[in-house]
Amino acid sequence: MAKRFLAYLSKRNVAVEVAKPADVESYLRKELRRFRRLRQRRPTALGSWHHKRTAPIHLLLRTVQRDWPPIVPPTTPLELFHQQLLDGCARWLADCRGLAAQTIVARRGQWQQFLNWLEERGSQERLRDLSVADLDAYLQFRAQSVRRSTRAELALGLRSFVAYLYHRGFLARDLSQTITGPTMYAFEGIPSALTREQIAIVVEFARKDRTPSGLRTFAIVMLLAEYGLRAGEVVCLRLEDIDWRQECLRIRHSKTGAETTLPLIPSVGCPAGLLAAGPSKNGGPRGLCSAPGPSRAAAQGLQPLPPDSTIAGQGRNHSGRETGAAHVPSCTCCKPVARRGAPESDRRHSGPPVCGFDPALSQTGDRGPTRRCA
Repeated sequence: MAKRFLAYLSKRNVAVEVAKPADVESYLRKELRRFRRLRQRRPTALGSWHHKRTAPIHLLLRTVQRDWPPIVPPTTPLELFHQQLLDGCARWLADCRGLAAQTIVARRGQWQQFLNWLEERGSQERLRDLSVADLDAYLQFRAQSVRRSTRAELALGLRSFVAYLYHRGFLARDLSQTITGPTMYAFEGIPSALTREQIAIVVEFARKDRTPSGLRTFAIVMLLAEYGLRAGEVVCLRLEDIDWRQECLRIRHSKTGAETTLPLIPSVGCPAGLLAAGPSKNGGPRGLCSAPGPSRAAAQGLQPLPPDSTIAGQGRNHSGRETGAAHVPSCTCCKPVARRGAPESDRRHSGPPVCGFDPALSQTGDRGPTRRCA
């Protein structure tokens, strides 16, 4: 959105360093016309649509111009009166209540919106006629598209401003006691972080699903639990980003666009290896979230790797024997990993050793415990 705004300024020959609020409003009107032309309707929630487009633009302009939005000096008697009210309430909260400067700045914006909503009723002569019905109407107007926590902040900020108006004698009676916000409950929102015990419960729950789609879910959960990846980074992750021989994982960061190479953890490599064994519809790059998954027999045979095992099947196999040869896919679940038409020396397992095949036993004719994943 910020790039489109910069392109709009460039077409109008306006530098971003001298952009004004009128330029932002003009751009929003253009975007609204474009939205209606493409979709043949207005946005369902105009306030939310407006916020999604102005938030990145304001962040860009605050970075470039520092003081954004610019302070416009009052020009009318009503604007001058409002400016005096805002300055006086800010000093009152700082001196008498000891509120932090950032809190006062945030509430000042709320007071300004309330005075703008009152329009002519916010003059010094008509402010004494302010009633409870006016306060309720304003709170209902602001609470249409905000969360409960934001509604509580709006009620708290308006209560302090109305208390100041009564303290200065602009109101006939104290209306601040009539302003109540929504009840806030402890732990009512989604937790921002999970504890180790909660993560273990989620991982164990995902491990129980042995279907192909369940295996894909388990691989995604392990990526989130072990590496702490963002949702966008998991979505952009492809099976080709896993280097089985070097035992590393390439991550594309969704925010910065940079790439990071991380060591491949066995608990993540095992389910991802079974996804690599699944079919590919068009032979192109396969995303981890869109991988069709392996056969049901392979998914049900998933076993956790021992702690001292490696991902590519070199060093130690599942039975713990020292082996110098890589695993040659020959069982039901590992055969799809081999590249068709390649010589046997190159058809080494490109994924983790998900079956019980032991190259050491193959020299004596014993194929291990079974030809399928156990």
